[in-house]
Amino acid sequence: MWEIQSDKDSVFSIRVTTRGRRNALEMRDDKIAIIVTATPHDGQANAAVVEVLSNALRLAKSRIEIVRGHKSRDKTVRAYDLSEDELRARIEVSSIVF
Repeated sequence: MWEIQSDKDSVFSIRVTTRGRRNALEMRDDKIAIIVTATPHDGQANAAVVEVLSNALRLAKSRIEIVRGHKSRDKTVRAYDLSEDELRARIEVSSIVF
């Protein structure tokens, strides 16, 4: 799940569920699951994923990038200027509904 690119950036995998009842970030079996209300049309779901991660990690949207899986449920995401320890702590605290 966690793949650290550098001391400052974290790269990690997520699984996305679209057309949900609410936007949420959850931990499922030590994996990050993101639920978004948006549809996977014209990048709407990807934009919603970035928004949920931005809120959960308390980072600007510009500090979050989907690096792999733009048209897939399984995505690889990079969070700039966020160490592995900070990422883990913020994910644990943020397993809530947005």
